[in-house]
Amino acid sequence: MIIRCRTELDQVDRVALKRVPAADRFDSGRTPDECRHSFAGSDRAVVAFDGDQIAGTARLLSDGVCNACLVDV
Repeated sequence: MIIRCRTELDQVDRVALKRVPAADRFDSGRTPDECRHSFAGSDRAVVAFDGDQIAGTARLLSDGVCNACLVDV
C-alpha cells in the first residue's frame, strides 16, 4: 500500500471528502459543500489517498501566534 498526501484541495472530490468520515460514523453533519469550505478555510489541510480512494484527512486551525488545533483526523 502506498499512501499519497495532497495539500491542494482543488482536485479533491467534495462528495468523497464527506463520505469518508460518514462511513466511519465520524460525520459532523456538514454537507459536502460545507465540508469543502471547512477544509478550504483551514490554515493547513491534508488529504491522504490509497490509490484513488481517500484514506484519511486532517486540518489545522491556528491563531498564527501560539495556539493550534488539529481536527478532522
